[in-house]
Amino acid sequence: MSYDSIAQKIYTSRTVLYHFFIHLVGYARAVRIFFMHNHCLQNEMRILDAGCGSGLILKILYKIGKNQKFSLMLYGFDLTPAMLELCKKWVVKNNISTVLLKQADVLKIDQDLPADWTNFGLVTVSGMLEHLPKNKLGLALTNLKKRLGHNGSMILFICRKNPFSYWLIYRWWKAQIYTKKELTDLFTSLDLQYSFKRFPFPHSYLNAWIHIIELKKASTL
Repeated sequence: MSYDSIAQKIYTSRTVLYHFFIHLVGYARAVRIFFMHNHCLQNEMRILDAGCGSGLILKILYKIGKNQKFSLMLYGFDLTPAMLELCKKWVVKNNISTVLLKQADVLKIDQDLPADWTNFGLVTVSGMLEHLPKNKLGLALTNLKKRLGHNGSMILFICRKNPFSYWLIYRWWKAQIYTKKELTDLFTSLDLQYSFKRFPFPHSYLNAWIHIIELKKASTL
């Protein structure tokens, strides 16, 4: 079975379980605090959430932008229709005109996404890259890199390799886990400048199983 079929099957059958799990570990709160502490948003920014799922990151960024009175344009795509439908319901329920959604595969975004989905100031990825075969991670990052504006950056949240994540993420969720060296070697080969970040207290416990990385095109630094 192909990776996209596996990912769609998992996130269609385990939608409720997924939301219970991220609530249980405090992931949404941790991500919100991370973005607030790191001042990632700017007024009139275009943001792409790759693998947006049910909209966890989009909702966080939308609310932060609204509180700071920023004018943001948010774009999101996901592979799984069941997850994307939940995000669409949130957009419709709240009558939000500044969020656009598409179904797309990160490995095929040149054909799946509109040509004008580009020049983003920020690209975010959470819980999506792990579902790709490891030998396809470079292609996915290259595709996303092309969507960045000149001074844009990517923020990746990606599972860290340890005994806990091996059983929970790799064995149960059928997703990849990564060492820091695996990631830094890949970033260097793709000419991406990288900086590892951390969840601040009181959510620093999540640093044991999630890497946070800010990426920029090397030529912009």
